[in-house]
Amino acid sequence: MILVDADAYLALNVEKDAHHKQAINLLGQLMEVAEDLVTTWDVVDEVATKLAYFTTKKKANEFLGLI
Repeated sequence: MILVDADAYLALNVEKDAHHKQAINLLGQLMEVAEDLVTTWDVVDEVATKLAYFTTKKKANEFLGLI
């Protein structure tokens, strides 16, 4: 079981993030081995807020729709 923090979600969702490609690759590896990923509501709140502020509200809503 892996606890996913806000930085990981931001890297996955922001293409300009310095760690975007690495985050995508790591997520793919974790999915291949069926690793359980968990997070907290505080992390969800932080990611939605930062996505709305630094990208678009649409991007934040898309993230919330996946959670």
